[in-house]
Amino acid sequence: MSDPDREPAAPTEPPGEEAALVVTGLHCSSCAVAVERAVSRAPGVAHADLTFATERLHVVFDRRHSSLAAIKATVALAGYGALEPHEVEARRTAHVRDLEREQRRLVLALLLGSPIFAWMMATWMNPHLSVPGQGYMMFALDTPLQFYVGQRFYRGAWRALWHGRTATTDVLIALGSSAAYLYSVAALFWLHHQPPYFETAALVVTFVTLGNYLKVRATYQASAAIRSLVDLQARYAQRVGDDGQVERVPIDRVASGDIVVIAAGETIPVDGRVASGQSTVDESLMTGEAQPQVKSAGDDVTAATINLLGSIQVQVGAVGRETLISRVIDKVEQAQSEKVPLVEFTDRLSRIFVPIVLGLAVAAFAGWWWSAGLLLPAVVHAVAILVIACPCALTLAPGTALAVASGAAAERGVLVKNGAVWEHLGRVGVVALDKTGTLTEGRPAVTVLRALGSATPRAVLRMAATLEQGSDHPLAYAIRQRATAEALSLPPLPETFETLVGQGVQAEVDGTTVSVGSHRLMARLGIDWERDAALVTEMEAIATSGATPVFVAQDHELIGLLGVADPVRPEAAEVVHRLQEAGLRVVMVTGDHRATAKRLAQTLGITEVEAEVLPDGKADVVARLKADSRRPVLMVGDGINDAPALAAADMGIAMGSGSDIAAQSAAITLLHGGLRQVPELFAMSRFTARVIRQNFFWAFIFNGLGLPVAALGYLSPVLASGAMGLSSFAVVTNSVRLRRRT
Repeated sequence: MSDPDREPAAPTEPPGEEAALVVTGLHCSSCAVAVERAVSRAPGVAHADLTFATERLHVVFDRRHSSLAAIKATVALAGYGALEPHEVEARRTAHVRDLEREQRRLVLALLLGSPIFAWMMATWMNPHLSVPGQGYMMFALDTPLQFYVGQRFYRGAWRALWHGRTATTDVLIALGSSAAYLYSVAALFWLHHQPPYFETAALVVTFVTLGNYLKVRATYQASAAIRSLVDLQARYAQRVGDDGQVERVPIDRVASGDIVVIAAGETIPVDGRVASGQSTVDESLMTGEAQPQVKSAGDDVTAATINLLGSIQVQVGAVGRETLISRVIDKVEQAQSEKVPLVEFTDRLSRIFVPIVLGLAVAAFAGWWWSAGLLLPAVVHAVAILVIACPCALTLAPGTALAVASGAAAERGVLVKNGAVWEHLGRVGVVALDKTGTLTEGRPAVTVLRALGSATPRAVLRMAATLEQGSDHPLAYAIRQRATAEALSLPPLPETFETLVGQGVQAEVDGTTVSVGSHRLMARLGIDWERDAALVTEMEAIATSGATPVFVAQDHELIGLLGVADPVRPEAAEVVHRLQEAGLRVVMVTGDHRATAKRLAQTLGITEVEAEVLPDGKADVVARLKADSRRPVLMVGDGINDAPALAAADMGIAMGSGSDIAAQSAAITLLHGGLRQVPELFAMSRFTARVIRQNFFWAFIFNGLGLPVAALGYLSPVLASGAMGLSSFAVVTNSVRLRRRT
């Protein structure tokens, strides 16, 4: 008997688990729909969402009734491949294999189809043109084109109908091209008084094959960002064993709490905390901070950053997929997998358009057979419907406009990768700007050069540059660049060269002791520079400008002062003003210290600043801006630390002078021209979006008017093929206007 005083047990929710898979072998949005449906119907699966553009499948399933292996098997049964995101090499191999296969198919389609297209154009210009055996020649060319190049459409149609229980564009392409081909064979060998339509079948297969090749190439290029991020991570670590001996082990054998040794010049393999030693670490690619950071016991370090100087021992805090760089990779993949409106529109269209066309073709066939009592007219009219409905113009509508606009933009030094940019950039309401490398040059330069006492500026610069010949520090690079610009002749690097970690360098030059470094080095040498009021004022001015002061001493006497800073781009203030003038909300997002960021923001006229933001936090800032604004958010950045934010924003623009990772994660890359290109992109995008809408209009006009005309018997397969070609020609011609306007 149950205890009446006992409270009923709270209902337990089924143990749900989320997972992501990369689906290979997709060649149209209808394939994605078929896989989604097949996985959604699998036992234990609560939700499945596949983004065609990135091939990323997001699944929520009950682990009591399903597993990742079972979901992979379901995808394989549907005729596609499934890989886990961390299987980098397998994904890379699959993408390369798909790209090479599509390239071979396209080349073969063009070789076989070109003579057919040439003959079609010739007969259109001269209807009485006739060559003996022309029909058999076209049959010989179109047969391998139909069944070898086009075999993928038959496989895709079978998978969609059998596994996905849905009619996709593969079904429509297979039926339309097959109907035209089989009717042409019948006309050639048995119905000698009827013209064949081999060019119709060839046109359909070739156009769609071209679209598949462009899609696979775009997917391969999109995955380059992920591959580059993964390549940054160290594969091995120098781990200290229980016996105190250092051994080189694969990174997957390193666990939290271990001690690893990182020598000068090595990539830090883990997230952790410095246990002993002191060095400077280049974190610019992860934090955007231009100046290397001094690290000593107790300071945190992150994987994929570079240890520049001394050897350090680090206690491991996170390794592998738990590191900051791995979280950056995850955020890039997640953001790239979000469906854009154009993709969602294509998905919805494929679910509705194909069944309607198939139903209309069957109805026309039945109606004409019943009314005329003849099989041949019924077949001809059904074929005409299937041909006029083939989505060549719809496929070309956005693609050609984007290709022409992107090509014209590339001539101006602007690379565009994401089609959603041209559709939505004109509606942007918020522009988030990174600081280092975006609003600034991203390369330290000597902005202050002051000589003290009897020294001359050239002598001070020569002393400093001589010592900095042996350093990889960005400040040293800036000093050497200034010396090169002033054509200074430098003596060889002194043999008695000493690096003082976190302080500077010291060496014997021309019989004197020269020291170059920070105020800490001056204090170590016993130089009390703070007694000089003018020098203190100069130091304050340098600090206020955001520059780093560098002292130069000779024989323990201060002879000069340099200021090294990351110069603001000359066009930055103008660009910010133009964006604000256009009604855009401008926000600076940076990993720099708040005081430094605010000083620069005031100089440029920016009122909103998000400072001291970690790499994975920048994506969160963008998400918050998206939530606060009803209009899309544009992110402009250049470093690895900007990659998640660039991918998470509605649109991302990467400075070409910055990180390759940022460029590959962004939808737009500015190769040259600096920030001045940003305001110009808005005008380009508005016109491009208008052309895309016009292209869709023309494509729908031809299909919308052509379908009922074909159903009523006023459109032969030849005219249907011509109309399909004319619609494609109209779309291409309209898109070419972009080259004259962008």
